[in-house]
Amino acid sequence: MANFIFYLKFYVRPSAIELKQLIRDARDEIDSLNIEFKKFRIDFTKLRRTSLDELQSTCSNNNGGDDIIGNICEKVENLLNSIDQTLPISDLVTAEVGFFDLIRID
Repeated sequence: MANFIFYLKFYVRPSAIELKQLIRDARDEIDSLNIEFKKFRIDFTKLRRTSLDELQSTCSNNNGGDDIIGNICEKVENLLNSIDQTLPISDLVTAEVGFFDLIRID
C-alpha cells in the first residue's frame, strides 16, 4: 500500500499537473487563434467589399454592351458573393474551445 501511495504522490500528481498545464497552453493557443481568425475575417471582408465595388465600377463602365466582359463580371461577382459563406474555420475553432471548456482546471 505504501508503494501505491508513493506512486500516486510522485508519479501521478506531476503527470496531472503537466496535463493541466498542457490544457492551459492549448486554451491559450486557441484563444490566440480565435483572435487571429477574427482579424483575418475582418480583413477578408474588407477585401471582398473592395473587390465587389471595383467589379461593379468596371461593369458599369461596360456600357458598350460587351457580352464577354458582362459575363465575366457576373461570374466573378457570383464567386465573390459565395466565398464569404465558405469559411468554416470559425466553426472548427469554436468547437475546440467548447471541448476545453468541459475540463475544469483549478
